[in-house]
Amino acid sequence: MKLIGGLGNPGAVYQVTRHNLGYRVLDYISHQNKIPLKQQTAQALIGQGTLWDIPVVLAKPATFMNLSGEAIIALAHDFRIAPSNIIIIHDDLDLKFGQVKIKSKGGSGGHRGIESIIDCLKENYFVRIRIGIGRPPRGADETAFVLQSFSEEEEKNLDEIIVRAGQCLKSLLIEGPESAMNQFHKKMPDA
Repeated sequence: MKLIGGLGNPGAVYQVTRHNLGYRVLDYISHQNKIPLKQQTAQALIGQGTLWDIPVVLAKPATFMNLSGEAIIALAHDFRIAPSNIIIIHDDLDLKFGQVKIKSKGGSGGHRGIESIIDCLKENYFVRIRIGIGRPPRGADETAFVLQSFSEEEEKNLDEIIVRAGQCLKSLLIEGPESAMNQFHKKMPDA
């Protein structure tokens, strides 16, 4: 069984912010694959089902971003899922807007949600699907930037980016990380 978590902040005020891109991708995967996120646990909204014949738990932590690890470790414990079977979908400042990349281990890159997961699992060997949101303008505050809505222009491209992240997850589950990396780490054409 795989635990697939989409990171974000709970509450309507954060719904369309850059930091909630992981939530949005998970909502798309849930809808496309008819795995409703309707079961409320103490720290997450979850759905159980299968994706391409693989049993999964889809989860949106109900904690704020910097406490995501609390929800992920509780679910990993409840469902007896090893860190190597956890996939986390999240926004990433260090990638160009719209770029989708896979990371199978390593540090948080400054992402507070990933940092929390590493701290709680005491482990950094879990897979991440990183979705680029780009960097804020020079001198702008990063925290404010991730908590802002996407620009109108960015929002026009989000559906396509979310679908691409879903395709990345499919490739990751069916073919494994190495094959998925080969497909999704190709250089993006300039927009």
